[in-house]
Amino acid sequence: MTGERMAAEMAEQPDRLAALVARWDGAVAQVRALASRNPARVLGLDGHKGRLAAGHDADLVVLDEALRPVATMAGGRWATAPPS
Repeated sequence: MTGERMAAEMAEQPDRLAALVARWDGAVAQVRALASRNPARVLGLDGHKGRLAAGHDADLVVLDEALRPVATMAGGRWATAPPS
């Protein structure tokens, strides 16, 4: 996947997440699994990706109330400014 395509996919994620949350009456926990745990499992990365737990990579995205990304952590370090 090219960098441009990956950026386009990421730009569409907030809308996709919001649509899923609306579809499942606000079931954010189910959507979180669809967006993190399930892809990690399918890709064979669930030993260190897909959840916040000891021994995992600590990659995460902080979302606002509208499910837009506001901060990113990669490998346990803030890649963007931490949320205030």
